[in-house]
Amino acid sequence: MLGVSENIFEYNGKPGHEIVFVYEGQFADKAFYQRDVVHGVESNGMPIVMRWIDQTAVLSDVLAVFPDGIKDML
Repeated sequence: MLGVSENIFEYNGKPGHEIVFVYEGQFADKAFYQRDVVHGVESNGMPIVMRWIDQTAVLSDVLAVFPDGIKDML
């Protein structure tokens, strides 16, 4: 476990609250690392599309990463 982040925010005009547990891990199926996007489903049933992002872009603040504090855990 790399850390825990609590985040209170507003999204689309509605308040939100999340607690994020951040772990380091690896895919058992190495083919995932070759995919441009990975399709998934949120816990509420909504579809989600995930994309690989170069870590240097995150650490150099080229891209914003949420919630606050996640970047410091990398």
